Parts: sequence; C-alpha cells; structure tokens
Amino acid sequence: MLLGLQGVTVDRVVLRPGGVREVHVSTADPCAAGCPSCGEVSTSPKQWVTTRPRDLPYGETPVVVVWRKRRWRCQVVECPAGSFTEQIVEVPARARVTSRVRRAIAAAVGDANRAVSEVATVFGGVLADRARRGRGGRGRGVGRAGADRGVGDR
Repeated sequence: MLLGLQGVTVDRVVLRPGGVREVHVSTADPCAAGCPSCGEVSTSPKQWVTTRPRDLPYGETPVVVVWRKRRWRCQVVECPAGSFTEQIVEVPARARVTSRVRRAIAAAVGDANRAVSEVATVFGGVLADRARRGRGGRGRGVGRAGADRGVGDR
C-alpha cells in the first residue's frame, strides 16, 4: 500500500528532474482480469498496455503513475466485449484520473467553495483537460443569448 491505490503494487519509483516521482505499478488484484460485460475472469492475455492515470501529489511533489496492465480476451462467445483492459476500483476502465483525484476536486469546488480556476492550479492540467473537452457543449449557446437578449425587441 505504498501508493495507496488498492489493487496495484509498486514495482519501482524513479525520481525525475524537478523532483517528480514516477511510480511504476502493476496489477495485484486477480479480479481485475474479470470481463466488465459478463464478469467472466479471463485466462487469455492479448497484449500489454501502459496507462498514466493522473493522481494526487505526494505532499507538494507531483506523482506520475505508470501502470503496465494487460488487455485480456473475453472467452465467452456471446459476450459483446471481445477484449478489455484490467481495471481497479480507484482507476476504472478508460479513466484518465484516479477516483481520489475526482473526489478531491469535487470536495475543493463543492464543499470548500473554492474557485474552479484555483483548484485547476492546484491539480495541474486535470481540470484544464476536462474543460477543453467540454467546449462546444451546452455552454456555447449561453454566451450568445446573454441576460439582456430581447430587451430592445419588446
């Protein structure tokens, strides 16, 4: 539990320039090989993949998690998944950040009433990435409508 992410084990830690700790982990939970669609635990590995989910810093020092995990073949013929990657509770499939980062951001913005811009600074690019992906959605039309739209049209 050196890293505090249940389901993975730390293989090694590399100190990078600027004091950044690069923590290499591998899956320690045998249930991580369970298909998310049908639940069957696979014994047919397909390939290795590496992911870098963003995590909380260690004190004031950033931590880069490097997770080498397997992609498995689902052996259930009727299963629509085909293949899947290992996942743990704190890092679900396709997650770019750990669940504890999400909880910390939610607590900082929602519970502590901190500004999103301030929280974005503290958590690095996590919020900035999410904001960029969110552009073009519902928020786009709000700026055009404005609070005083139609005042002169009455």
